[in-house]
Amino acid sequence: MLVERAQIEAALPGYELGDQIGSGGFGLVLAGWQTSLQRDVAIKVLAAGRNPRSQAAASAEARILAGLDHPHIVRVFDYREVEGLRLIVMERLSGGTLTQRRA
Repeated sequence: MLVERAQIEAALPGYELGDQIGSGGFGLVLAGWQTSLQRDVAIKVLAAGRNPRSQAAASAEARILAGLDHPHIVRVFDYREVEGLRLIVMERLSGGTLTQRRA
């Protein structure tokens, strides 16, 4: 894992972390559970680094996706930047990863 699990848990109070469900050049995706709303989520953990350009890109990605509403685009519920860690909390969809679906 790119970062310590405890660091992710500390950055996302109110979420329970599950198994890793995907990974790639961007970072990794964990299954999660939002305890307050009792719903499954996917937590995208973006590759660590303090490059201002990559931080701006992560923030822009979350903001743009959060503003979209389409049945073929995953919904964004939350975005956090904590001590160089960038996390996007999204709806978790069934059907596997994009890589699995593409094959």
